[in-house]
This record gives sequence, C-alpha cells and structure tokens, in this order.
Amino acid sequence: MIHNTNSKADDFLAKMKESRELNLKCEALLDLFNAGELSDIKPAWHTDIESIDFSKQRHELDEKLMTGDYTVEHVKIEHLLASFNRANADFFRDKTIIHSYGFADRKICRVIEHWKNGTKLIPPTILFNDLAGFNYAVDGKHRLKVAYYYGVDEIPIIIPISHLKQIMKHVRQ
Repeated sequence: MIHNTNSKADDFLAKMKESRELNLKCEALLDLFNAGELSDIKPAWHTDIESIDFSKQRHELDEKLMTGDYTVEHVKIEHLLASFNRANADFFRDKTIIHSYGFADRKICRVIEHWKNGTKLIPPTILFNDLAGFNYAVDGKHRLKVAYYYGVDEIPIIIPISHLKQIMKHVRQ
C-alpha cells in the first residue's frame, strides 16, 4: 500500500516558504531601521477585553492561565518594570532590539511590522509570582520590549482577576 506523503512535503515546503518570506520582511525592516525610518513606531493595543482573542496569539497561553476573568489596566511602564525581578527588568530596559546580524528574533520583527502597519496587538499578560514576590510577563515579552524601546510612558497590561490585587500593589510601590 502506498501512503500519500505529499501532504507532509507540502506542509514542509509551505513552512519553508513562510520562513523565507518572514526573513525577507525582517531584512527590509532592518534596512528601514538602519536608515532611521522606523523612529515613529507607535504601539497600538487592543484594550477592550471583549476584543481580545487569545486564540489569535501565535503561541496561545496555557489553558490554566486562560481560565477566569481578566482585566486590562494601564500602568506606567517604569512602575511595571520596577515590579519585576531585576534580571527581567534589565532585559526590557536594554535598548538593544537590533543586533549587528539583524533583528534579535522574528518575534521582534513581527511586533515592529504590525505596529508599522498600525495593527493593534494584545497587551502583555502579567502574573504575580507568589513564591518570589514579583510580577512577570507570562506573555507579550517582545511587545513589552519594543514598546519600551519606542519610549512609551504608559502601557496596557492584561491581568487575571485572581492576580489583580497583588500585581497592582507591586506596580504602585
């Protein structure tokens, strides 16, 4: 019996084509970035909880984290980063999103591309780590890094209601 392997080959070729296209987009964005033509990127966010569809995330959050209600809060980005552990905060404050060999990764490239085109993205999801006593971004790290790079003062964040009190307590300290 002959098995049809074309679908696996077709899937592989489609993924390779998508990867090649993304590389070309990233190279074009890098050229614009190096020419100083991406200095006016404005982060755009979905801030209405009803319009946020986590299934549209390229990598969905763990189901356990998606249960329950969420809220969107607007916070000062520096206050948010101050509520993270130092290593995480330093990662976001590092203004290097482009390296000599190109974009740090494809996720940064996608964020810049979306915001260059005015596309709204889902805000970062923040949780509180009870054991360590600090907040952390469980989703949206690249969006947060790019937003910080472009100098935003305030950022919307998604917070599960079960974490709201602790997160906001640490963000406001």
